[in-house]
Amino acid sequence: MYLTFTSPASDIQSIQIGGSTFADADNFDKQTIHVSDNWGSYNAEQFWIEGACVCYSTYRITEECNTLLQCKNYNWLLNFILEGELSIISSDKQTNLLTEGNYYSFHCSLDEKLIKIKQSTKLLTICLTNNFMDKLINKDVLASKLHNMYAPLTTIATGSYLHSRMQPILADMMDQTKPIYIRRILIEAKILEILSIQLHQSEQQKVVEAFSREDINRLEEAKQIISSNLQNPCSLMELARRTGLNDFKLKKGFKSLFGTTVFGYVTNLRMESAYHQLQNGRNVGEVAEMVGYKNAHHFTVAFKRKFGFLPSQVK
Repeated sequence: MYLTFTSPASDIQSIQIGGSTFADADNFDKQTIHVSDNWGSYNAEQFWIEGACVCYSTYRITEECNTLLQCKNYNWLLNFILEGELSIISSDKQTNLLTEGNYYSFHCSLDEKLIKIKQSTKLLTICLTNNFMDKLINKDVLASKLHNMYAPLTTIATGSYLHSRMQPILADMMDQTKPIYIRRILIEAKILEILSIQLHQSEQQKVVEAFSREDINRLEEAKQIISSNLQNPCSLMELARRTGLNDFKLKKGFKSLFGTTVFGYVTNLRMESAYHQLQNGRNVGEVAEMVGYKNAHHFTVAFKRKFGFLPSQVK
């Protein structure tokens, strides 16, 4: 995969994302890239494993910069916009605006895509080869997802990663404190976890289409309200009143859009928060109260049901 930088006042510069030959199953390769010119600068850290590349990119822009993206080996791009925004324009003139706090996963043909960057932007991109995907999923299933394997750009999944299962996964992937051999295992595991989440969400999309854009916005609002009030979560009736949804749409829509019930989502958030607090050395009683359990025993039962071991065993 190649990026070619162009700007009216600058020279053309081209860089390669991922190796022309991939790291084998026993290796984990890393490369740092720096490009600068009148338009600003581009810095990236790449991590290669067999059939996959994780690229953490930072654009610092002083004037609009255009980048040509050419996919030769990597055809699956999972993009997470950490800061700013950019636009991708494919050869059929389809324009996709990628904005902060959201993820966009595409299948790309060999055609060039124009990326327009007008402001400073940070993103994490997971690049996967067709061979990597073929090892995981039957080709017929993939073909049914894509409809047209040769389309310049096909959207596989999109949405907000904030306050979702993907947000701590991204934090783990960008954590540089672990030894390199552990990081290699972690990155490959997290790629598979993100793929499973996004493919599940694409399965739910047909159901979601039955709801209006206004309903979906209100369901997203419900999710934000829940994540902001873990100690004292709203009742279903209160959540419906605050979002303007009736009880049926709230329960059915939440399950369809997010793949879990309102109660299940509250429990998952509580348990994930509790796990991290326990890792940081807090005691069980303190953590139970922090995540909204008045009774430490009830918290212990819920925690063991979720993770399969007692909270006191986390350390």
